[in-house]
Amino acid sequence: WDTRRTMASFFLVLLFVHCIYAQLYSQGLNNNAQLGRNGNSSLFLPMISTPILSASGGLDHTCFITSNQDLYCVGGNAYGQCGVASGINTTVANRISINRTVNVVAGAGFSLALTGNGELYGFGANSLGQLGIPNQTYYFGPVLVTSDGPSTVAAGSLHGMILFNNGSVCTFGANGLGQLGRDGGSQLQVVPMSNIIAIAAGYDFSVLLDRDGRVLTAGGTDY
Repeated sequence: WDTRRTMASFFLVLLFVHCIYAQLYSQGLNNNAQLGRNGNSSLFLPMISTPILSASGGLDHTCFITSNQDLYCVGGNAYGQCGVASGINTTVANRISINRTVNVVAGAGFSLALTGNGELYGFGANSLGQLGIPNQTYYFGPVLVTSDGPSTVAAGSLHGMILFNNGSVCTFGANGLGQLGRDGGSQLQVVPMSNIIAIAAGYDFSVLLDRDGRVLTAGGTDY
């Protein structure tokens, strides 16, 4: 892990999501209807009229949480990342059967969702263990990853991170550039760090913030 006291923001998706006054707007590439409508757009346009709490854009799909904590996904669904069992892309937001969703992150072909009950669910591609589940099966609906007290979750292109209430962190998925911050395979394992209070993930790197204000990074450094 590289320790720094400044953090640069990095957002690498082909879809930009924007929340203004609890409304969701979208702009950009729309090859799989990830903007929630047909056609590309160079302008921010309303994506849904329902008030939303948060949203996350993956490679070709979008997930968002409404004000009543319902979870929806739209766009590319080849691996089940929108939770549609058919594996067909969806141009209409699909409600995921997870109750009280408080956090969602979208990666390249997979999604991770955290509930208010402290349960983390995943769905979509898992060929590299990016759902934190020890197999290589695609999941076209939510499957429980852990209920051991996760407080937040982050996702890169092909890896995921979980921050637990005790300040520990687990990572899983692709590790070709060391983005998991540890040795070993792709399965969900604890990172040898403690007292972590925040996590973030980019395309092929990971960032941690500890209680002493230190920023710890791991993974790709091309840019």
